[in-house]
Amino acid sequence: MGGLIGNNGAVIISGIEKTWGEFPELGNEHTVEALSCSLGLQKEVVSSNALNRTRAPRTTVEVNASRTGSLPVEVKPASGFETLLRAGCKYYSTGTADSWSTDLDGAVVKGATSITLTDGTGILANDIVQIGSGTTSECAKITDITASPTFTIERPLAYAHSDAEATIEVIAPFTHNFIFDTNADLESFSLDKYLGTAFGERFKGVRVNSIEMSSAIGEMISGSFDLIGKEQEKIDDDTDGSDVLVDSGTTDSTVAGSLVDSTQNFETTLPTPTTINYLVKNTTDNTWSYVTSVTNDTTLVLENDIMVSGDAYEIYSSPFMLSATDIDALASSVDEPYTFANGTITEGGSDFGCVTSFNLNVNNNLDAGKCLGSGDNLGRLTALRGEITFGFDLEYYDDTVFDKYQDGTTLDILLTLSHDTSPYSITIDIPQLRLTEMPMELTDGVLSSSLNGIAEYSTSDSYHFKISSINNTYTA
Repeated sequence: MGGLIGNNGAVIISGIEKTWGEFPELGNEHTVEALSCSLGLQKEVVSSNALNRTRAPRTTVEVNASRTGSLPVEVKPASGFETLLRAGCKYYSTGTADSWSTDLDGAVVKGATSITLTDGTGILANDIVQIGSGTTSECAKITDITASPTFTIERPLAYAHSDAEATIEVIAPFTHNFIFDTNADLESFSLDKYLGTAFGERFKGVRVNSIEMSSAIGEMISGSFDLIGKEQEKIDDDTDGSDVLVDSGTTDSTVAGSLVDSTQNFETTLPTPTTINYLVKNTTDNTWSYVTSVTNDTTLVLENDIMVSGDAYEIYSSPFMLSATDIDALASSVDEPYTFANGTITEGGSDFGCVTSFNLNVNNNLDAGKCLGSGDNLGRLTALRGEITFGFDLEYYDDTVFDKYQDGTTLDILLTLSHDTSPYSITIDIPQLRLTEMPMELTDGVLSSSLNGIAEYSTSDSYHFKISSINNTYTA
């Protein structure tokens, strides 16, 4: 996306990719409020051993390149934190039914940007629709109703859906659920790392290797994501329109939200606006917008209403071109981070003690697939056997947990983290936690222990663990 973001460094922009390593379509970007970013390119070279007149080798050869690192973030409501969770887990969303309900009229594929319903009565732009139920349900925002009962939606669908799947309107707050799925095809995303000057790095085909969430009483809750990227490139400051100029001219008609030039052949010069991202500059009054669709050879639909008849324009082709103003407008939480101060923890539905800290680790155990025949040796990125561990420090009220540890019985843990601003909350649900260690000590008359365990698959719940984020903003 590019663009200079001040001089404070490490502003992260990311978005779920429709195809691995292919930059997300416009409208699918999120700001991730990162604490830092160590994701970077590491090159491994070997020296030539050829004899020469000097002691030092004359040449070196690059034998491997890797793009790995970590991204610590603040855990905030309605933030890019959920984008990263979605990339590291399986994602689905649910909401509370509102005024209308209908069904899909025809199957839709993963990545679809429109849906057709059996009945379009009463459906309005900006309505939120929930498609399906269970672990393949998802919410989508309707953006265009002109072709009713076929509707354009804001973001590509995360899952394929069958004909006649139930489809309902839902209202806030929404619940976004993230579960570990050993068979999941992990989502990938693009990530821009700004270095506080006029350049930065872009990583495409990024996948989450592991996730860690932790905190102690009275501290901010933070999350850290270990990442592996497929491609890396340098980002220059593109806010001055320095990318490839693909077309220019002068409008000769005024249509709200459109650019109209009867002398043009836009269907030829702008063949794939949904994947390349075309930016339009009104050179008469120095305003900018994006091409959202090509109506025909003479008309473009723009994201913003910036053109009237007689305006001169330039169109640039760019996989990344956002100004600071554009980035400020992206979905980014203005709320304070969660702190480990408000909430509850239960075992089997009952309170069982006083927890002073916790740590959750989800390891996808990605194999970077270094091998011959794959360019820079990252042709594969395979999720091997994963593992979820959870630990917490506990002051005891009774011996229930200790008995289960001795007996080898699993714990049913539900940790709810509340936010100062209602109705935000996050829950960590581990229906079968088998404790692997439970050292105990008596300090000042208080029995306490640091418990650690592994999350097992629950056949009744159909997951190992689930993180649910509840907020009143659409952030799918």
